[in-house]
Amino acid sequence: MNLNRLNALDRVAGGLAASLVFIIVLTIGAGNWAGVRVSMAGSDEHGQVGPFGPISFSFSETVDKPAAQSLFSIRPSIPGSFEWPDSKTLRFIPLAPLRPDTDYHLSLAPGNLGKDGLLLRSEHDWLVRVRQPRIAYLASVNNEVGLWTVDLQGKSSRLLGDLNKAIFDFDAAPNGEYLVFSVINDKQGLDLWYVDRDGRSLHILLDCGADRCTTPAISPDSRQVAYTRESAPITPSMPFGAPRIWILNEQSGEDRALYADPQSIGYGPAWSPDGRYVTSYDGIQHVIHVAALGSGDQTSLTSNMGDALSWSPDSGNLLFTNVEDTVDGSRTMVDLASFSNGEVANLIGKLDDHDYQYDALAWSPLGDRIALGLQPNANDPAQAIWLMNSTLLEGQAIANQQDVSYHAPRWDPWGIALLFQQFRLKGDYNPEIAFWQPGFPEPQVVAEGLSPHWLP
Repeated sequence: MNLNRLNALDRVAGGLAASLVFIIVLTIGAGNWAGVRVSMAGSDEHGQVGPFGPISFSFSETVDKPAAQSLFSIRPSIPGSFEWPDSKTLRFIPLAPLRPDTDYHLSLAPGNLGKDGLLLRSEHDWLVRVRQPRIAYLASVNNEVGLWTVDLQGKSSRLLGDLNKAIFDFDAAPNGEYLVFSVINDKQGLDLWYVDRDGRSLHILLDCGADRCTTPAISPDSRQVAYTRESAPITPSMPFGAPRIWILNEQSGEDRALYADPQSIGYGPAWSPDGRYVTSYDGIQHVIHVAALGSGDQTSLTSNMGDALSWSPDSGNLLFTNVEDTVDGSRTMVDLASFSNGEVANLIGKLDDHDYQYDALAWSPLGDRIALGLQPNANDPAQAIWLMNSTLLEGQAIANQQDVSYHAPRWDPWGIALLFQQFRLKGDYNPEIAFWQPGFPEPQVVAEGLSPHWLP
């Protein structure tokens, strides 16, 4: 054996190993010197974001979460929460809606981001603005009901996904990123479908087979969908099963009944603003069920209407309509249920000189005003919308044109503009979508259609 040759090979191998170690050390050192790279996501090509974000930051390395959060700032300041989908992605979610027509400056200050000397070496800044909201609605074109959106000027109308299937109803996510709608399927049931605000990502969200899945209601955090499910009949001659409320997690796909007791039935779910409660209406027992998701507790409120209710912004009180017999005849009431003391009291109706047929309620996100649908003239079927001070119970009509009836008011996220459905009682009977905001002498019509929702 040639020892000299072996020694030479050993020296070459050792040199190569040393060189590799040197290159690795140099690469690590260069990476640490260059610092952690970061980019922002969540805005569109115009640097615009939704009022509730979320705004995401992607780091090139795994970072220390508290350290990264401490480097974040937003001006003007606004409360928010942080989420970490993974160890390299920080997500900021505003707890109050970002204001329109405002420049928001987001920054990550330089600093230590974790072990091994990871540094963000320079300040990173981004400028974002809130996008203009759109309005989503149903409209029939060539005898096909489609899901459409339009801007506040009544322009740039857009069809969201061409399904060639009949759409039954829908809801828009509070963050404005997507919509969920029910569609009749080949088994004569109704499935739930998903589409984003731009008409992309059209796909079936929940295959309900021969069951009917309707009245989707998306949770305040835009992650869950409560809906009404009616089981398919055993034979074609039998009716569908009683309506029950189910909750679908839009991200994980988990689907579960809201009530453990199969005897608990209800229709038309609605969420409290904090996402802790889900309401539904039992038309057989004439009660509004209020389910607390965390504890499973359930409260029942007597109501023989059940189709008009609205939560206070802090989720502590619930407005709902009812009908009572008085010495002067039937009266439609607006009652207030307080969840802090468990009491139910009449707010409006007991002292009315005639029945005002209250049929719509919408509590402003600011808590200061309530939009109330009513019939001002007992001999005129037209419904007006009044804007009332929630404390003084005084107000004025904001939508009360002659021979026009207004319904289903909805506030925008900032409590400024009010969206509603209107029907002309004479002449042109096509349903219209309109909205009102301070300074408008009368509501502004933006489209012909049904079931308007804000798409912020």
